[in-house]
Amino acid sequence: NRFLITAINLFILLFLIGESHSSAIANQEFNVYSKSYISDENRSFLEGQSGLKLYRGLNLFFIEEVNFRRGKDLSLNIELLQSYNDDIAKNEFYRGYLKYRIHKFAIEVGKDNINLGPGEYGLLLSNNVKPYPLILFQTEEPLSFIGQWNVIFIRGWLLEDRLDVSNPEIFALRFTWSPIALLELGVTRTELFGGDGRPGYDIKDYPTLLFGTKDNVPGKFDNDGYGAYDITLNLPADKYFPTVNEAKLYFEDAGTDIQASWQDEDKGKLSFPGFKLLNHAIKIGISISHIKNIFVLEYASTSDDFYIHHKYPVEGYTYKGLSLGYPYGHNMRSIFLKHKHFLGNSSAIEYKLGGYEQPFNNSTEESMRRYYLSFLGSTKIGNYLLEGFTKLEKTDNYNINSLPLPSQTSQLEADDKTFYTIGITVGYKF
Repeated sequence: NRFLITAINLFILLFLIGESHSSAIANQEFNVYSKSYISDENRSFLEGQSGLKLYRGLNLFFIEEVNFRRGKDLSLNIELLQSYNDDIAKNEFYRGYLKYRIHKFAIEVGKDNINLGPGEYGLLLSNNVKPYPLILFQTEEPLSFIGQWNVIFIRGWLLEDRLDVSNPEIFALRFTWSPIALLELGVTRTELFGGDGRPGYDIKDYPTLLFGTKDNVPGKFDNDGYGAYDITLNLPADKYFPTVNEAKLYFEDAGTDIQASWQDEDKGKLSFPGFKLLNHAIKIGISISHIKNIFVLEYASTSDDFYIHHKYPVEGYTYKGLSLGYPYGHNMRSIFLKHKHFLGNSSAIEYKLGGYEQPFNNSTEESMRRYYLSFLGSTKIGNYLLEGFTKLEKTDNYNINSLPLPSQTSQLEADDKTFYTIGITVGYKF
């Protein structure tokens, strides 16, 4: 943590020193937003909205965004948040990072979140949670070698008090390779590790941590590790339908455990390709981008061992009570259809129809089934942004925990409920 704070201060100092010798900033923006939501559920959240939680009644959020750019290589982004809900007022440094580009690479230091993998939400890491302190290294432009390559590495600190292990840490590594324009292959690896009372690691331990050779083996490397591969087909629909800009079919398979020839307990047991994912999560979908429309149809499921681990048995693979991966978390299956229609260059309307079941892997238990329909309309008038949002939800066998942790997904009550959420956003760009 000290290293992270020192690195942030150093980047800010370099930025300010640079500005003191430069009379012009290539680009600067200042935006403000006011978001108001009314919900009749005790607690809920908006999927993929960076940890935005709602409580029964009125929820107010005020956001200030400041973006500076010096030349083409150095940028500073700051986002402040004031919130009022559940009779509690908060003022927080919500998001902020310095980003420096070096040739085709970039390093980012600060507080942020990110979505990894194809589709609407990442299976192993998504923007469903609040931004957290991190160091990020990634390619800004593909590297050319028998196709196009991209890489991203994240080292993050999940600073929070938890019921299992407080202040755990996380890393993520992802490679993508596109040998031809029609195909992209990806591999993602994440690990939840450390925390108060758990072993620390020296630099020499990181190869073992990265490859997970001793995951789920008693000892200091027994952590909550995940691996996934994904395949994306870029369909040549534009050849047959000129108004289609892009069409993608994607599939992702993830495991929270693995049998692999490089792991101590599995050496000599596996033939080609030398590994086998266990305790699966899968995602499959299609997205089509049209001149005036975007369609997304996506299905996902996670097993009853996903996002939970014997070293992190209560909160599991979460941050601030929300899933670090797919929004609905542990032991579920989900499907949705989203359609966004553009009305000219400055307005759009969107609906999303879907549902999910949780838990669904244990046939002896009842499941919660939740169905939803949401509408979002937005328009820009000059420097103003206006948005209206409505969501209707019906739940069978409601979970007694409004936002269930991975250890609470089976705590259901024989009660069917309906909920609504209404929201208005007003933004201004200076």
